[in-house]
Amino acid sequence: MEKPKKHTGMITMILHNKGYGFVVSDKDDSCHFFHRSGCITDFGDLREGHEVEFMVVDIPQGTKAIGVTKIDNIPKLDVVIC
Repeated sequence: MEKPKKHTGMITMILHNKGYGFVVSDKDDSCHFFHRSGCITDFGDLREGHEVEFMVVDIPQGTKAIGVTKIDNIPKLDVVIC
């Protein structure tokens, strides 16, 4: 099995009360689901607009971002919902 490649992108939606969110890849504008269990950065510290680094894996429902790590501390204001 091929090792997942690292991507960078921005969190476009996060639902802290549900424990998941979505991130858009800078590489190809693809949108990926992520769960709190797949975060390296504390999930409670993540916000919409944060730039993050992550890997993408295939799941039965589509794709999932894992290893989500915040790479900036200031959320961007121009968030586009995917």
